[in-house]
Amino acid sequence: MLALLATFIASVGSAGIGSILKIIAGLIDSYAARGEAREKREALRDAKKNAHNIEFAKLLYGDGETLHIFSRWTRRIVALIGVSTLAVLGILALLWPTAPIVTFYPPEQQQSFSLLWGLLTIPIRAGETVTVSSGHIALMVVSIFSMIVGFYFTPGGRK
Repeated sequence: MLALLATFIASVGSAGIGSILKIIAGLIDSYAARGEAREKREALRDAKKNAHNIEFAKLLYGDGETLHIFSRWTRRIVALIGVSTLAVLGILALLWPTAPIVTFYPPEQQQSFSLLWGLLTIPIRAGETVTVSSGHIALMVVSIFSMIVGFYFTPGGRK
């Protein structure tokens, strides 16, 4: 029961982190949109000042709809590929939770673990490899998916 509660708390925290990331991305996007609008205004002012044709500006900038549709579908396809890969890994980890995963410690961390560029050093007596089970991946997938849900359903950015 305690493990289930810990997983729930970690998932809620991940959803919050996803929401925070979405809000930050929205702020950056709104800043970029202001810059784009300023650049468009300056370009149009220059076009009128120099007596350029408005059709040339439309040709230069386009109506924006074609680019918007392309970028929206590209983002959706990339997101679908990423989430599908994560789902496959999570399903495999659920089917075989005791499969060992062997990885190597970085050579610089075999004797000690350093934080803040060496300000705090913790000695470690570890071998060259570390083994965990694939059940760890299954637990992490829950947190990662909750972060994705928190990011996706938080409103932000341009519509």
